[in-house]
Amino acid sequence: MFRRSATTAALTLMLATLAWGVAPASGQEAHAPHAAAPFAGVWEVTFESQMGEMTWTLDLVLEAGQLDGSAETEMGAGPVEGVQDGDQVEFTIYIEAPDHAVDLAFVGTVEGHEAAGVVDIMGEPFDWYATKVDPASSE
Repeated sequence: MFRRSATTAALTLMLATLAWGVAPASGQEAHAPHAAAPFAGVWEVTFESQMGEMTWTLDLVLEAGQLDGSAETEMGAGPVEGVQDGDQVEFTIYIEAPDHAVDLAFVGTVEGHEAAGVVDIMGEPFDWYATKVDPASSE
């Protein structure tokens, strides 16, 4: 319970800080933040779940901050939708399993050819990390 509350509080604070921004002190110039690495292309995402460790392949397109693409998983293929704002990324994978539908909500940070964060699986948070597949092909 504490881990979920602490994770939720940290994510809320992080997103609020991004939304409000920080104004420069009087007389100081605002500097544009460095461009974040795009969470686009082919990524391998790994996370622990109730069923053990899973590694899924995402094929993503990023356009005007909107993420779209597909996921290949042990449960089948499904669409991916989300957003990227700076180095922050939020996306959902929708899977139609044979006996039920599953929506997995991911929140995280992208740094170069790696990303990490928390995924919500049926109300339980799990850590995830991702590595870009063949990053040289997208530079």
